[in-house]
Amino acid sequence: MVVRLRDGAPIAGHAADRRLIPASLSKLFVAVAALEHFGPEHRFRTGLHARTAPDDGILSGDLLFRGSGDPDLGTEQLRTLVARLRQAGVQRITGALIIDEGRFGAIACRTKDRCDARTGSRFAFDGPLSAAGIDHGTVEIAVRPASRPGQPASVALMPPSISGIVLTGSVETLPADARLRFRVERRTDADGNDVLGLDGGIPLGHATVRRSRSVSNAARHTGCVLRALLRDAGIALEGGVRITNLDAPGDDWRLLAAIDGTPLAAQLRRMLHFSNNYMADMLTLHLTHGATGSTDLDVAGMRLLTALDMAPAGDAPEAGPILHSGSGLSVSSRLSAREVVAVLARAYRRHALFPALLGGLTVPLYADSGQLDGGSAAWNTRLAVKTGWLSEPVGVRALAGYLRLSDDDWGAFAVIVNGTSRHPRVPRTATLTALRQDLEALLSSSGSGE
Repeated sequence: MVVRLRDGAPIAGHAADRRLIPASLSKLFVAVAALEHFGPEHRFRTGLHARTAPDDGILSGDLLFRGSGDPDLGTEQLRTLVARLRQAGVQRITGALIIDEGRFGAIACRTKDRCDARTGSRFAFDGPLSAAGIDHGTVEIAVRPASRPGQPASVALMPPSISGIVLTGSVETLPADARLRFRVERRTDADGNDVLGLDGGIPLGHATVRRSRSVSNAARHTGCVLRALLRDAGIALEGGVRITNLDAPGDDWRLLAAIDGTPLAAQLRRMLHFSNNYMADMLTLHLTHGATGSTDLDVAGMRLLTALDMAPAGDAPEAGPILHSGSGLSVSSRLSAREVVAVLARAYRRHALFPALLGGLTVPLYADSGQLDGGSAAWNTRLAVKTGWLSEPVGVRALAGYLRLSDDDWGAFAVIVNGTSRHPRVPRTATLTALRQDLEALLSSSGSGE
């Protein structure tokens, strides 16, 4: 489906009302709803709380980390938060470190990827969701070659002193002309420790390589990282780490230190550009949790459609669009090209919000994945797009976004291609070539309906 946005005139279409698996095009729905709800400059605030003020450097009792559900909260932001705690005069904590994920409560896994990742993973995209999560539910390792071939490479966790993560195996330093080839796989043992198994090699003189893998328990991992950062800052923690699920911490907790996250517009660029599943589903929960009281992504996704005035009418929801997660990991979602274009048109009409969405999309000339390489100057410079790819249960190739027509009018488009049970695979090169040729033809036309 391709439309001219000035007046909604259709330019081209084929089976535009057929609902298919949209993959990561669903992130466009999250982005538009989040901009409407929060505004592009919104920041999520995360804080450390206690029941008493520090006295002569001693904080008597527990320290509470209240998870705000910031979709992009990371280790370096936590480091700043701990530095502010130190500036508030805290040098020793007599109680425990409490990690509270009560803003959303326990979030059940609803997709096969995340459910499987509870016991092990070779990826970063399947990190578990938690209001107290950091680094998108992942842990990072850094691998640096030794000074001579044959020696073990240096492998370090980031930050180096976190507990709950066990490194096994090794990476060998290879000759300088060898190919980089190493593997990192995470499994979770009976005690809940995440074990990262490594093997392979890194060439001599190669730059440090960083790899992220999902953790099994996001709140637990935050506790491990925060305890390490407290230690690094010279703050002694006498108690252990506990995970809680408080609906409301209570008025007796006072704020000792806080940090504001990055603005929403910057988060959306990161979410869309890198197709970050964790960020998309966390934002979905933010947008819908208060209205539903549920942390079920199936429910939250459908409430997202309501927020965008696209909820199915009547008693047959299966007859309308289906959105069961913001990330696109749920293969039960069904959207049409027309519905995707409608969301893009909605954002275009909101002049104060449109720049933030447009800035989060990828211009093919500057794409770093290689998926959009090739094509004419018009293809490379007059499109701003979001991609969507899946391989199971059938192949999905999807592309949607904005284009500048030859008369400088704005247009919006969406293309969704799904495999079938008989022909599940969608060939990448042939599909993208056909898609690009069609759009290039449209870009060279007048932009009027044809």
